[in-house]
Amino acid sequence: MPRYIVVPGKMETARSVPKDIPGSIHLPLVDGFVARLTDDERTDLANRGFTVVEEDTYSIPTPVEEPSIAAGGGDYYYPTVELDPSIPGNMNMMVTAGVESLIAKGITGKGVTIGIADTGIDPSHPDLSNDIAAFKDFIHSDQSPKDPSGHGTGVASFAAGTGIVVDKFHGVAPDANVMMARVMDGSGNGREADIILGLGWLDESGAEIINLSLGSMIRRWSPLSEAVQKLADKGRIVTTAAGNDGPRTITSPANAYGCICVAACDEHGRYADFSSVGPAMGRDREDVPKPDITAWGHHVAIARSIGTSLGKDIHERYVAVSGTSFSAPFVAGAAALYKQAVGNITTFKTDLIITADDDPNTDHGHEGAGRIQIERAIEKALGGPVPTTIPPGAGGCLLGPIGMLLRMICIPK
Repeated sequence: MPRYIVVPGKMETARSVPKDIPGSIHLPLVDGFVARLTDDERTDLANRGFTVVEEDTYSIPTPVEEPSIAAGGGDYYYPTVELDPSIPGNMNMMVTAGVESLIAKGITGKGVTIGIADTGIDPSHPDLSNDIAAFKDFIHSDQSPKDPSGHGTGVASFAAGTGIVVDKFHGVAPDANVMMARVMDGSGNGREADIILGLGWLDESGAEIINLSLGSMIRRWSPLSEAVQKLADKGRIVTTAAGNDGPRTITSPANAYGCICVAACDEHGRYADFSSVGPAMGRDREDVPKPDITAWGHHVAIARSIGTSLGKDIHERYVAVSGTSFSAPFVAGAAALYKQAVGNITTFKTDLIITADDDPNTDHGHEGAGRIQIERAIEKALGGPVPTTIPPGAGGCLLGPIGMLLRMICIPK
C-alpha cells in the first residue's frame, strides 16, 4: 500500500489535521502527515478539504556523462587544465565570481553553518573532517555520518571544503560548517516525506542556508515544493539544483517561488546546455520565472567519498563532475560568505540577482539573472568595497599550502 502525504487544503487549518491515523508520521514543516491510507480514508480526508497526494520518489539529478578517455594519460582524467592538481593557480570561476578575492580578505564563511539534505557525508575526508556540525540519517537508524553514494560529500565539499589535500580544490566557503540530513539512499533516491522531515530538522537545528541538490520529473506543485516555500517564507535561503534535463523544464522542488534555483555554467562562465529550462509550474499551475541565477557546475572538482564511483578521478581524494547538483552548493557557499560579511541574509537573493552578470545572448529561462558575482553582491549590501578583515593571503588560498597554513593559524574554526 503506497504512502500518502496529507496537508491542509485551502479551507483547513493546521489544528484540524487528524492525529489518529494509525502509523501516521507528522510533517510539521507542512502542517501535515504521511501515512498508508485505505481508499475510504483517502476519500474521507479529501471530502473534509484536505489535499491528499501519493508520496513521490525524488533523486539526485542524473550526472552528466563525461568522456571515458583520460586526458593527460595515466589513471586520471583532466577535462580542463585547471583540474590537474599538479598545475598551480586558482580555479577560474572561483576567481571570476569573486570568491578568491573575498577569501583573501578573510571572508571565508567562518561562523556560518550550511544545511544540506542529500546522500550523506564522508567524515574521513580531510577537507570535511572538521566541518561536520551535525548529522542525522532519515534513511536508516544508524546515526554515524556516512555517504555510500558520494554525491552528498561532493556537494558539501563544493560548498565548504577546506582544500587541505589540494589547496585549489577548496569550496566556496572553506571555513563554513556543514549540517547534513541524509535523506537519499546509496542509489541517490529518496522518499518525499523523508526529505521534508530532513528539511524540518535542518530548520529546527538553526540552518539559515539549506541546499537541495535533488530533483524529480514532477512538474506540478508538490508537498516538497510547499516545504521549500515554507522555509523561504521563514527567511531561510534554500538553494536548489535546476536539474540536468535541458531542454526539459525545471521541476519540483526547484519550482518553489522563494528558493534560489541555480542553473550551471562552465569554467569560462558559459551557460551549460544540460541545465533544465524555465519557467517552472507554480501552486496554481501558473508560470514561475526560474532559474534565478547561474553558477559554476560544469567540470568542477569535488571531494571523493571513499568506496564510491561518482565522477572521474583526478586525484585519489577528488573527482571531476558536471551538473547543477554542484552549481547549487556554489550559491549556498556564497550565501555563507555573504552572511559572514554582511551579518544577515535578509537581502541575499535580491542582491545576488541585481549584481549578476547577464549574458545578452542567453534568456532568463536558461540562465536566470545571469552568472553569480558574490563579491559584487556583498559590496552592494555593504554600500562599498569589502574591507579586509585579516592580512591578504592569511585567510585564503592565494598562497597555496602556505596560505592554508596561515588560515588554519589565523582563523581557527
